[in-house]
Amino acid sequence: MLTRFVTSVILILFSSVFLLGLVSDSARAAELKTVDGHVADGGGTPLVGANVTVNMRKPMPDNSIRSTMWYDATDSSGLYVVTFGGMGGADWVAGDTIEIIVTKGTSVTKTVTCTADDQTIDVLWPYVIPEFGSATGLVVAAGAVCVLGLLLASRKKK
Repeated sequence: MLTRFVTSVILILFSSVFLLGLVSDSARAAELKTVDGHVADGGGTPLVGANVTVNMRKPMPDNSIRSTMWYDATDSSGLYVVTFGGMGGADWVAGDTIEIIVTKGTSVTKTVTCTADDQTIDVLWPYVIPEFGSATGLVVAAGAVCVLGLLLASRKKK
């Protein structure tokens, strides 16, 4: 009878430890916050290679930076992804202001209010960024140089 009691107690203890481990793992996962989005120019073309800085700012009137994550270069679709940890004061708190700064030559800033869930925040560059190096651009530039050269060559010396 005593052996059965000890076995039951040990089984309950191991079950409790196992369940506490599962709860703590899910609590840690709940503390993570992912902020992602796409960066595009004013024409909707993905902005490739842009640097993205994401700041978590404390609510007003403090507005100081609680934590910062960086994304080195947006991919071919303009995507960036950063993950913050430590909800409850460490890296982020619901109600913080998320400040996204996109830099590619110049900077564009967008701010939104932080929620408890992961957030997708797209950033639209305020103007269209022209594509240089296209075949059409090369033909037009070469043609302009030829015309200019012919005009200068055909001028008579006085």
